[in-house]
Amino acid sequence: MNIINITEEQLKNMPILSNSSYESVVYLQNDKVFKIFKRENENGAQYNSQDLENKRLKLMQLNKIKLSSNFVKAKDLIFINNEFRGYTMDFISYITLDDYLFKSKKDKIFLLKAVRELIKEAHSNNIILGDINCNNILINNNKIYMCDLDNSTIGKYKTDSFPKRLTDQYLYNLPLDERIDWFLYDIVILYMFYHRDPIVILNERIMKKTQLVNNKKMLALYNQLLDFKNQDYNPPDILDAIEKKKRFFI
Repeated sequence: MNIINITEEQLKNMPILSNSSYESVVYLQNDKVFKIFKRENENGAQYNSQDLENKRLKLMQLNKIKLSSNFVKAKDLIFINNEFRGYTMDFISYITLDDYLFKSKKDKIFLLKAVRELIKEAHSNNIILGDINCNNILINNNKIYMCDLDNSTIGKYKTDSFPKRLTDQYLYNLPLDERIDWFLYDIVILYMFYHRDPIVILNERIMKKTQLVNNKKMLALYNQLLDFKNQDYNPPDILDAIEKKKRFFI
């Protein structure tokens, strides 16, 4: 992989594409996306040197794995003042899965099936994505892209972050396997069809207003996600249930 050395001053002069993430700031320069991780003295993820080195080694390992073009891989490693701080990606004109929230059921099922196949491809390459959410699923001309692969688990290179909005913690040492990807995928499906995220569903007062009110098993699954040390669960195939209008989706 190529290495790009820049200074803090050069970074300040780049146009910001997105600053909504707790872990990074995304810049755009010459049709190339620069994803810069936040350092210890910044608000947000506050990655230390060990975290950043884990990400660098992981990105290099990812570069060796043959994945379809649907996975947005790092192009260059970025160093600021001789310290690894991020990477570049090709710019894609896209919308996110979130933009399909009020599209037809047929359109959503089509896209979510495509996402399911990409998760399977990742798993067949021993990659646990670990950060599946609507903002990391990009769409361009009906082609699906998975981004933010730096949060994946690949062999000894573990995830260094997780959907902090759900867990309020970083999962450095907790066990991660394929089940967590399928569980997060189910969360995306629930959000896409019922406009509810797990934090809302966990609120039993609000939950009474949803179609999930009588499904104690589902509530227990979300509780297990928040108490992540207990991974003894089997996520249901929610998308198939929606298609077949069975169980609690009638």
